[in-house]
Amino acid sequence: MIRSIGFMLALLVATPVQAQGDGAIGRESASGIPSPEAVLGHQPGVKTYRDGQVTQYLRTVAEQSDRVTYETIGYSHEGRPIDFFVVTSPDNHARLEDIRQQHLRLSKADASVAVGDDMPVVI
Repeated sequence: MIRSIGFMLALLVATPVQAQGDGAIGRESASGIPSPEAVLGHQPGVKTYRDGQVTQYLRTVAEQSDRVTYETIGYSHEGRPIDFFVVTSPDNHARLEDIRQQHLRLSKADASVAVGDDMPVVI
């Protein structure tokens, strides 16, 4: 779980951090998204982030980006929230239910639905 979250964290911050152009880490990107270091206190790879820290950072990104949303979908047996993050374009956020329905149709054994060019990958 931590590896996949860490990978997602790397994907989320790779473009904004590099978009600064000067290689500086720890500041906001041009879009106003803070770096993990700005929120959590150290650069990725210097120390290991705990699961709760990654979630804190992703929630911060979701609050400031039109590309990330989250919701708490349940709680662990220890009472910790289980968050579900959606990272996609603003256009896809507007049509999430349609995308979900398309994927449901494709998952049926007798599906005769073709995958269109506008069908995003869901992982």
